[in-house]
Amino acid sequence: MSRGFYILRQKNYCGGMMYEKIGGFTLIETIIAMVIFSIIVLMSTSSMPSTKDFEMRSKNRVFALELAEKQIELMKTLAYGSVNSAVLVTNPATNPDSGIQFGTSVVVNTIAAGGETYKTVAVTVSWPTALTLTLNTIIAP
Repeated sequence: MSRGFYILRQKNYCGGMMYEKIGGFTLIETIIAMVIFSIIVLMSTSSMPSTKDFEMRSKNRVFALELAEKQIELMKTLAYGSVNSAVLVTNPATNPDSGIQFGTSVVVNTIAAGGETYKTVAVTVSWPTALTLTLNTIIAP
């Protein structure tokens, strides 16, 4: 027996009526499709909290990177003799998206290479989720 359902259509064959099959879905097929769709929707919504957490961690890393880049750019604008560790230890900055405070520390070392002296600058940004980000650069006289 074939699938589908039959409806009564009137045809003019000597006033008689005949059944004619038309295509469609059965009730079982519709229920199975709804169950599969529901499972897919539930699986996608259950991953949303982890996606939001990932997004917030990414925003915090970008904020930390921008903060470190600002510190390095500020160090590059200073006169060579005044670049030292005490210059750019700043107050904590707060990420407006997450409300988390970020601390910044700057370490400056002087190195000699090829008869010249250079200063290496390491800017470290840390935040309470036990993460740190460090950017390094070299400043020449």
